[in-house]
Amino acid sequence: MEEIAQFIFELIFQFLFELLADTVWRRLPEPVRAAVKLAAAAAFAALLGFLSTLVLPEPFITSRAWAIVHLVVGPVLVAWAMARIGRAMEKREKRRTSLERFGYGWLFAFSFTLTRFLLLHLG
Repeated sequence: MEEIAQFIFELIFQFLFELLADTVWRRLPEPVRAAVKLAAAAAFAALLGFLSTLVLPEPFITSRAWAIVHLVVGPVLVAWAMARIGRAMEKREKRRTSLERFGYGWLFAFSFTLTRFLLLHLG
């Protein structure tokens, strides 16, 4: 019985939270929404970068100099590839996600790569 009550409570709580979040999100001016979206993308990528160090604790690139080169070049290449995917999706009349735009793709890849670099090469 407790499990059912907990499930119902969580369902109601989640519904109310999403309703509140959606209401707040719609009232935010566009520049604030964009800033929140950018911060969330960077934070999520950093979290994934951290989690990746738990799964793969050894760096793929052992040379610090090459790791720095990868930190600069890698996100640009990933963002370029994601932007190409986004353009291909638009040609098929499908909606592009934020990560399929160069800027968001770069930020996500850079945040992920920077987190791994800081934790594995400087940590």
